[in-house]
Amino acid sequence: EGGHKFEFFTSSGPLNGNKRSIHDGGHRAALLVSGPNVPRGATSQQHWAFYDLFRTAAAIAGVPNASVPAHIDGYSILPTLQGGKQPQPRFIYHEFGGSWGGLSDPMCCQEPIGNCTPPAGSTLRCHFGISVRHVDVAGRDWSGVCLGPTESPDTCDQDGGHFFLYDMGRDQGQTTDLSAQFPDAVKEIKAIMLAEHNPNWPGPAPPLKSD
Repeated sequence: EGGHKFEFFTSSGPLNGNKRSIHDGGHRAALLVSGPNVPRGATSQQHWAFYDLFRTAAAIAGVPNASVPAHIDGYSILPTLQGGKQPQPRFIYHEFGGSWGGLSDPMCCQEPIGNCTPPAGSTLRCHFGISVRHVDVAGRDWSGVCLGPTESPDTCDQDGGHFFLYDMGRDQGQTTDLSAQFPDAVKEIKAIMLAEHNPNWPGPAPPLKSD
C-alpha cells in the first residue's frame, strides 16, 4: 500500500502477509511495556489483542473487573505485565475486508491493493477474511483463517473461498495448511467465527450506565 514493498524491508519478519492481510503478517506485532512492577528484560508469549487494552487499563487503575461494562470484550493482561503467569485466552478474533476496503492477503490478493502476487493457480476471491488464534482443550495452538467472497463467516465454504488451518506450535509462519488433516479443529474454529461475527457491526454502542 502506498508503494511500500514489505518484501524488501522484511517488515513482516517470518510472518505470512503484510498490511491488509488476515494472515498474521497483517496484524500480529510485538508489544513493548515499561512501568512500575514491570520486570526489566522480561518476555512473554501471552496471546492478546487490542480489545484487551480497556480491561487491562481498568485493572491498572484499580477498577474491579466486575465493574467494567459486560459488553466490553477482552481480558486484563496486567498479571502478565507484572511478570506473572496467565492461561491463554480461548481464542483471539480478527476480521477484515468488505466495507473496510480491499483485503490484500498473500493467499489470493485479487484486490488491486498492495504489491502482493497470489500463488499460482489461486482461485480465491478475497472480499472478506476472518482469523482466529485458538488453543484447544488439549493445549494445541491453532490458527484458523477463513477467506472468501462475502462478508460472512460462511465465506470460506462458498465458491471462491477456503479455510486454512495452521499449527502455530510448529509453523509460526503459517506456511502449511492442515485443514484437510484436522477436520475437528476446523469445525471448532468455524463455530467460534460464527459465534463472534456481528453482521451489524459497526452499529450503535450499548448505552453506558453512570452513577
